[in-house]
Amino acid sequence: MASYRNTFANYMSDKTGLHAPVGSILPVFADLNLAGNDPDYTYPQHLYCDGRELFIRDYPELYGIIKNTYGGAAAVQRNQTAQPGGLRRSYIINNKLFLNFYYDVNNTKATVKRPYPFGAVFRFASIANPYGSFPSNGIFDQSTFYSLVEPTEDVSLYAQTNAFAYEVTLPDSVDLSQENPADYTFNFATGNTHPDIVVQKSYNLRDYPYNIGTFNLPDYRQKKILGYGNVNGAGTATPENAVNNFVGQTGGQWYIPKNTLVDSGEFFVIGDVRTTGYNTIVADIPAYITGTVKYQIGPMDDYVFPFPPTHGHRILSVEVDETKLAEQGAAEVDKYAVNYINSRANINIFEPNGSAGGALGHAHGLIGTPLQNSLTATYGNTDGIGERAGATGDQANQYLVSESAEINVTSITYDAPSGYITINTDGSHGLKIDDIVTVNGATPAEYSGNFTVIADGFANANFNVLPRTGEIPGSSPATGTNITVKLANGYFVEQEVVIAPRMYAVDSNTLVGGKTIQFEIPGNAITVKEETFITPQAALVTIPDANLGEVTGTTITMQAPGGGGADSDTDGQSAGYCEVGITVDGTFYTIRAEGGFGGEAGDAGGAGGAGGTLIVPADLLNDPRFNISQAPGDAGDDGGMTGTGSNDAVGGGIGGPVSEGALTTGGMGTAQIKNQTNTDPMQTFNSNGSWTIPSVAGNEVSRSIYIELSGGGGGPGNANANSNCVGQWPGWPQALSGKTGALGGYGGRGARLFGTLSQNAGVINWELGEGGNVGFNRRAGSTVQGTTGNDPFPPYQGQPWQNFPGGVGTGYEPDGGSASVTGASGCISGAGGRGAWGNGATAGSGGGVTGVFLDGVCIAGAGGGGGGGGSGGGYNGGGTTDGCYPGGDAEGPAQSLIATAGVLDFANGGSGSQGGCSAGGGGGGGSACGIINVTPGGVGGQAGVGHNGNGGGTGGREGISAYRTTYWGGGNVSADSNGSLPTEKGYVKIQYSNVTTYYDNVGGGGGQGATITITFTQVSTPVTVNLQSPGQGGGDGTNGAGGRIYVRYFGQEQGTTVPGDTTDPTGKYYECDSAGNPTGAALDGDVWLSSTDPNIKQRGFGPGTGSTGGFAGGQLIPNNAANKITQYIEFTGGAVDSLGKRQLEVGQFNLSGAIAVRFHVIRGSGQNGGENPDQALNVFYKKGSSNNTTLFSQILLASNNVPGWQAVDIPIAEGDSMRDNNITLILEQDRGPIYQTASATDDNYGLGAITFFYAPELQNTFISTGGATLQGNLDSGGNPINSDDGIDQVRREVSAVGAALIVSDGEFTMSSSTPVTTTAAVSAENDIPLITKYHRVKYLIKAL
Repeated sequence: MASYRNTFANYMSDKTGLHAPVGSILPVFADLNLAGNDPDYTYPQHLYCDGRELFIRDYPELYGIIKNTYGGAAAVQRNQTAQPGGLRRSYIINNKLFLNFYYDVNNTKATVKRPYPFGAVFRFASIANPYGSFPSNGIFDQSTFYSLVEPTEDVSLYAQTNAFAYEVTLPDSVDLSQENPADYTFNFATGNTHPDIVVQKSYNLRDYPYNIGTFNLPDYRQKKILGYGNVNGAGTATPENAVNNFVGQTGGQWYIPKNTLVDSGEFFVIGDVRTTGYNTIVADIPAYITGTVKYQIGPMDDYVFPFPPTHGHRILSVEVDETKLAEQGAAEVDKYAVNYINSRANINIFEPNGSAGGALGHAHGLIGTPLQNSLTATYGNTDGIGERAGATGDQANQYLVSESAEINVTSITYDAPSGYITINTDGSHGLKIDDIVTVNGATPAEYSGNFTVIADGFANANFNVLPRTGEIPGSSPATGTNITVKLANGYFVEQEVVIAPRMYAVDSNTLVGGKTIQFEIPGNAITVKEETFITPQAALVTIPDANLGEVTGTTITMQAPGGGGADSDTDGQSAGYCEVGITVDGTFYTIRAEGGFGGEAGDAGGAGGAGGTLIVPADLLNDPRFNISQAPGDAGDDGGMTGTGSNDAVGGGIGGPVSEGALTTGGMGTAQIKNQTNTDPMQTFNSNGSWTIPSVAGNEVSRSIYIELSGGGGGPGNANANSNCVGQWPGWPQALSGKTGALGGYGGRGARLFGTLSQNAGVINWELGEGGNVGFNRRAGSTVQGTTGNDPFPPYQGQPWQNFPGGVGTGYEPDGGSASVTGASGCISGAGGRGAWGNGATAGSGGGVTGVFLDGVCIAGAGGGGGGGGSGGGYNGGGTTDGCYPGGDAEGPAQSLIATAGVLDFANGGSGSQGGCSAGGGGGGGSACGIINVTPGGVGGQAGVGHNGNGGGTGGREGISAYRTTYWGGGNVSADSNGSLPTEKGYVKIQYSNVTTYYDNVGGGGGQGATITITFTQVSTPVTVNLQSPGQGGGDGTNGAGGRIYVRYFGQEQGTTVPGDTTDPTGKYYECDSAGNPTGAALDGDVWLSSTDPNIKQRGFGPGTGSTGGFAGGQLIPNNAANKITQYIEFTGGAVDSLGKRQLEVGQFNLSGAIAVRFHVIRGSGQNGGENPDQALNVFYKKGSSNNTTLFSQILLASNNVPGWQAVDIPIAEGDSMRDNNITLILEQDRGPIYQTASATDDNYGLGAITFFYAPELQNTFISTGGATLQGNLDSGGNPINSDDGIDQVRREVSAVGAALIVSDGEFTMSSSTPVTTTAAVSAENDIPLITKYHRVKYLIKAL
C-alpha cells in the first residue's frame, strides 16, 4: 500500500482509491451494474473499452496519452453553416480578412462556446473547387494552412448571435489591398455557398475546453489482454506458443487443441482388415481413409425467459422554465421547450411483439462462414433471429443486419505506374489490411464498388487497393460530391477454385545450383598503329610495318567540325569537312563527313545552321566486311527571337553531358547589344512648377536633361512723343527695331541660360521672373500731336496718343516711375525713372530673374533684362523749347556668366534715376543671380540732362546670370541675352533624353558536324585524310568546334577459358491450361537445386543423331507448342562422389494439393543424340530439411524403348505422404558399380520440364450482399433453402483428408498358422475451433 507523509488516516483520497494514472486499463468482472449502467456507476472516472469515438475536449488528459492510436481524427471538416463551427460570415477590415464561425452547441465543457481555439489552422479540402463563394483563382489555394488568430481590429460591427470572430493570417505574398473586397465579403447564412474546409490544431492541454477533433477508445470487447512472456514462469509456454511476442501485439484464436481429443472414434469409424489365403509374408501395409461425413448445426431454438432479466428504470421529470420565452422556428434557443406542456402521466407499458401475444424468445442466427464486419448483427422486435427484408419472395429469407459506418473520403487517385488506387480518408479510417470495402459516390464507375485493402501504402488515413480486373480508371482523380467508404456488406464462403497446372521448364534462364560457371575470355584487341588529326590538314596514314604485329582490322572515326553561330547582323560561316580515302579490292573510295552549316543572322530570320551530312559509297555499306556507324550532325537551334541575354541559340550537338566547344559542336548564336537614344519632346513651362527626374532604367547607359531658363524681359521706354516732338514705334512694346523719332529706348531681352544635367533622381522646380513694365509719356508741354495711333498698353489701351491723359503744361509725369517686378525668391527688379516736363518720359523697369532648383537647392539663375530709358526735350510748357531726344536702349550685364561651386542667391535690380525739366528717366536694372552677398543686380540707367544736354535717359543693365558647377559639370552651360522678349515673363524649357541598351534578334546556332565510325576487317589499305576548318562565328556568335580524324590499325590476342562463381538455382515456371500447355507469362521458379555430377546441368539441344551429339527439341517435345522448353538437363557423367548415382534435386514444392506430376523426358537410343541407358530413371522425395528420402515412383524403366520425348504422368494418391508442403524431388539414375568401368558419358536421359497438376482448392471468397442483409438458409418451416453458407444453420460435408485424419502404416507378418488382425487408429491433426467465444471480463480505461 502506498505510504503517505500525512500521518492521519481516512482522508477522502484514501477512501476512494482512485490513484491509477489516466490511461490505466482495469479488468473487471461483468456484473449486473455493467449490464445496464455506465461504468462510472461502479467505477468513477472510467470508460468501457468498446472502441467508441469521443471528443478530445471531453477527455483531454486521456487523449494526451493514447492520441489517435485507435482511430478518430484531430481535425473537423465543415461545409455547412448550421454545423457546429460552420462558417457564418467573411469580411475585410483595414486590409485584413476575418471569419465568423458558428458556436459549438455540443460543447458542454464551456460557458463561452467558442468553436475553435485561437491558433487553429484551416485548409481547403482536397476536392474539386472547395472554395464555395470565394474565387477559385483568388488568394486561397488547397496547399496552404491559414491560421485563425484573435482579431486585431474592432469587429463589433459584424457581430452575429452565437458566432465568434477570427482573424485569418495570410501569406506575405497576399496583398488584400489589391483584391476586390466584394470577393471576400459574404454572409453564408443567407444563400452564399459555404466552402469545404478542414480545421485542425495540434493537441495542447492549454486549449481546453476548445480542443478540436475526436479519438477512439481501444476496443477490447471479446478480447483477452495477456502479458507477452511465459505463462507460468520460466520454461513454460508463451501465448500461442510463439517464439517471439511483443508489447502491443494483437491476434490469437479460440480453439480446442488437437491433443485434448482423446476418443477420435466418436467422429470417424474405420472398417476391419481381413486377410485370407496367404503364405508367410512380411510387409508394410499403407492405409488410407476415404469417404465424407455430412453434418449440420442449428438452428438455435428460441429461449423464452420465464421473467424479465433484472433491470432498473430511471424516471426523469422536468418542468418548463416559464419565465423565459420559448422561441419557435428553424433555430430555437431551446428546441425542447417549444410547445412543451406540463403534465403528469404513467410510464407506458411495453409489450414485445411475440406470436399470439406471447413473449418474444431470444435466439442467435448461426453462420458457418466468417463475416466481413465482426460487429454485424441481426436485430428487431420480432420472433426468430431478427427482422426480414420483406414478407414475400426472396425478401422473406433476407435478414436485416447492422452495417458499418461510412467514412468520408477526401480524394481518390489512380497511379498508372504502380497500378494502385489510393483512397484518402478524412481522419483515421479504422480499416485493416485485407478488408473488403465498398466505395460509394465516386466517378467514373471504376472507382466505386468493392475493393480489397492491400498492405502497400497502408496508413492511418489512407490505403491502396487494386482495380478490378478489366476496370482501369480512365481519369484521375475521382470526382463526386459525397464520396464515402465502408466495410462491405457480405460474408466469406469457401468456393472451389481451379488451380492451374505449373510447368517448370528448362530454358535459357535455367541454372542447376552448385555448378562452376565457365567464362570464355576472348583475347584483347591490341593497337598496332594509330594516328589522330585535330588541326586542319591533309595527310596519309600508311599501313603498319609487319614487325609491329599482325593487323586484323582497321577503325576510322571522323568527326566533322561545327558551323559558326550568328549574331543579330552577321551570318555564321559554314564549316569544312572531314574526308578519308581507302582502297578496297583495287578500287579507291572516298568517305566524307560534312561539317555543320553556319547560323543565319537574327535580323534575317535567325535560322539555325543545318547539321552535317555523310557521303558513304553504297559498295561499302553493302560490304559485310564493313561495320559503319553513321550519325548526321544535329542542327543548331533557331534564333530570330528578341534576345534577353540568356536565350542564345544553342549550337548543334550541345546539351546534356556535351558542353559548348566539344568536338563537332556548332557555335552559339547570340544577340547583339545595341544602343538607342530616347528623346522626349521639349517641354516649355511659362509658370512656376516642378518636374520629377525619371528613375534610372535597368538598361540605361547614359542620360541628359537639357534645361533652358530665361529671365523676364525688361520694359521698353515710352512709345509716343509730344511737346512738339514726333516719333513712331511699330510693334511696341516687344519690337527691338523699327522705331523713329524721339521715343523711349528698347527694353532688353531676358538673359538665357542653357545646359545639361545628368542627375538620376530628384525634383526640379523653378520660379519665373516677371517681364518689366513699359515706360510712358502721358503729360505734354503742348497739344501738338507727336505720335499717331492709339496706346496699346493698359491702362489707356485703345485711346489715341494725343489724348494726353496726364494733362498739358509743366511738371513731372503724374503716374511716377514704372513699377518694379518680382523674380525668383521674391527679389525685385529696378523701377524705371520718372520723366519731367515737355517730352521727358518715364523709363521702363527691369525684368525679374528666373531661378531653377534641384531638391530645393538653387542650381542656376537667369537675369532679367534691363529697362529702356525715357525720351526727353521738346517744349516744356513754360516757354522753353529744347531739342527732341530719344531714350537710351537697355544694356547688357555688367559681368559674364558666373560659374561657381558655392551657394547661389538672388539680387534686386537698381532703379533708374529721375531727371529735371524736359529730361527722360533712366531705365530700371534687371534682378540677378550670383554669389551670395557678392553679385549685384543690374544697374539702373541715368536720367537725361534736360535743357543743357541730351534729355533722354539711359537704359538699365541686364541682371547677371549664374550656375552651380557641382550640379551641371564643367563647360556644358552657356548664356546669352536672347531670352524672353521685352515685357515677357521668363520661362523654363526641359527636354529629357537617355541612351539605353537593347538586345537585337538572336542569330541562329551553328550546325553540328557529322560523325562516322568505320570498322573493317580482311582489308589492308593506307588511309588518306583531309580535315578542314570549323566555321567562324558571325560577329558576336561563337566559332564552331573543331573536327577530328582518328585512324587505328588493330590486332587480336589469344583468348582463354576461366572458371567463375558457383551457380545459384535459377529458373522459370509457367501456368498451364488443363492439358498442361503453358499459357501464362514466365514466373520465377528457382527450383533446380543441385546435382551429383558437374555435367548434370542444362544444355542446348543437339542434332538428335548418333549417341553423343545431344537430343533434338522444339516441337518434338509434348506440350511445347509455345516453345517454352528451349534446353534440357542431361543425365551424364560418372557421379563418382555419389558412387555412380546420377541425381538431380528439384524443389522445394508445395504439393499438398497436387494430384499428379508429369515429367517431360527422353532416353538415349544410340541414334537420337544419346547413348542407350541400362538403368531406370526413378523419382524420390523428401520433406523439409530432412535427408530421409522415400521412393515415389519410376519415371522410365530401362526396358522402355521409345526413342522420342515422352510426357510421363504419375498420379499422387489422396493421402499420400508426398502431398505436403516443402517437398524436394530427387530424380535418380543409379548406375551402381558400372560407373567404375563404363564410360562416364554413356547411359543418357534428358529432362525437359516437370509439370504439376492440382486438385481444385477451397478458397474463402467474399460474397457481397449488395445491401445490409444476410441470406437465410431455412424457410419458415425449417426446411433447407438457398446456399449452405447462409444464416440460421451451418451445413457441411467433410472428407477424411479435410478432417486431417491420418493412418499409420501397418507392419505385420502373415502366415497360414498365425493370421494377423490389423487395427487402425485415427487422431485429429488440426485444432477444432470453438463455436462460441467465452468472455466474462470487461476492460475499463481511466479517463479523468
